[in-house]
Amino acid sequence: MVRRLYTFVFAILLPVVLIRQLVRSLREKGYRQQIQHRFGFVPKLTSDNQVIWLHAVSAGESIAAIPLVEKLLALNFDIVMTNMTPAGRQQVNQHLGDRVLNYYAPYDLPGFVARFISRIRPCVLLTMETELWPNTIHVCAAQSVAVMLINGRLSEKSYQGYRRWPALTLPMLEKMSWLALQSPSHMARFSNLGVAESRMTVTGSIKFDQRLPADFEDRKARFNCLFQGRRVLMAASTHPGEEKLMFEVYQSLKKEIPDLILVLAPRHIKRSSAIEKLVAEHQLQSVSRYRQEVVTADTDVYLLDVMGELIYFYGLSELAFIGGSLIPRGGHNFMEAALAGTAIVCGDSLYNFEAIAEAFQAAAAMAVVETPRALLSEMRALLSDPDRRASMQARAYQTMLKQQGALQLVEAELKNRFKLGI
Repeated sequence: MVRRLYTFVFAILLPVVLIRQLVRSLREKGYRQQIQHRFGFVPKLTSDNQVIWLHAVSAGESIAAIPLVEKLLALNFDIVMTNMTPAGRQQVNQHLGDRVLNYYAPYDLPGFVARFISRIRPCVLLTMETELWPNTIHVCAAQSVAVMLINGRLSEKSYQGYRRWPALTLPMLEKMSWLALQSPSHMARFSNLGVAESRMTVTGSIKFDQRLPADFEDRKARFNCLFQGRRVLMAASTHPGEEKLMFEVYQSLKKEIPDLILVLAPRHIKRSSAIEKLVAEHQLQSVSRYRQEVVTADTDVYLLDVMGELIYFYGLSELAFIGGSLIPRGGHNFMEAALAGTAIVCGDSLYNFEAIAEAFQAAAAMAVVETPRALLSEMRALLSDPDRRASMQARAYQTMLKQQGALQLVEAELKNRFKLGI
């Protein structure tokens, strides 16, 4: 009954959702492309192979899923990937190309989901991290499509939200076949929501199983020429408020390090124009990667306003601040920075990476600060101490290696539980 009420409310609000999509598309045209996918209208898939549907909400989840997708493709499964955002689709297209089918996910209404499933005919839905949609899971269960949560996590904030709606949450979770979770704390929260321990496994995070791109060294060397020997400070996945802070930090640091340049990669590149105005307000000079502008001796900020190149610029940086962490957004993926070999500084809002952040902090593999003043102090100390930076970088890389293995555990569980032939 509660799910039906949820469905009714969703259907009533659908015009509002569509208007919001249209407004977002004015800044990011991907939101108005292939809109039919969101209603379940995708080409019918005709294949003799088993079909696996893998849903990853946006760019970070899509990147994390790539090693698993590579394994499944090698075993001759057909893979249908869905995303909610253009950034997610772009990452899938860039890394996997036409080896997978790539669509926007249908809206969480029974008719749309049923239409989508009838056209791709999956044997299983693998959904990443916290993408739990009541009608999608209900329709899958009704059509004998197993649903598995991969790389699952449940922050304290999300847990409290699910607890408020037990009549909607518990039936949804009971229909799930298996949950592969990042840490015991995530498992405990799902257990408190009513999930039987027999349907959960702590696998760790498959994000630890990421690998550097095959062209990493070549492209890093090519990009290094852009900076003409200058020292590089990185600010990645930043949000409003964090850019202003980083410009102020940069201005203080540049008084001591005249050849310092700030590479700034906003979380949402559609904000590039607003960021360029902010650069000017701080009386700084910027160039744009998208416009392929040339760095000069006067350039202060290199705006990385394209997708898909972040890891290469991490490789050029002595130090990186990872955004979404000095505001209450829960942080963003800092493991790419560790993999690329840069020292990492974050704010203390890291609930999206709770277990991973704990592992890094326990190994002193990253610096976590609580205030803007502490951020400046930590960055100054790290930039002035190459040995400390190198030590932190080494510990971060070793932490990545020690925590690897989640992908193998996921593969084994899929094989043992669902006979998918892995």
